[in-house]
Amino acid sequence: AIVDLRKAAVFNEPFYIVVLERTDGGSTVHMWRLTVSSQADPSDDLTNSMMYVPDSALVQEDEGESRK
Repeated sequence: AIVDLRKAAVFNEPFYIVVLERTDGGSTVHMWRLTVSSQADPSDDLTNSMMYVPDSALVQEDEGESRK
């Protein structure tokens, strides 16, 4: 799932991590709930605040290039 928070100055989003561990006697489910949140800084001007930059690079082929 993708949660787009780029335009949200204030957010509070829960995320769940679920791990199923298989053992000789059966299986065990481990589950954690993480909450990622942010609050706006009242002294920060939102127009001059830091901009969101994703940590991945997109690669686009030229129109004339074909996949090999």
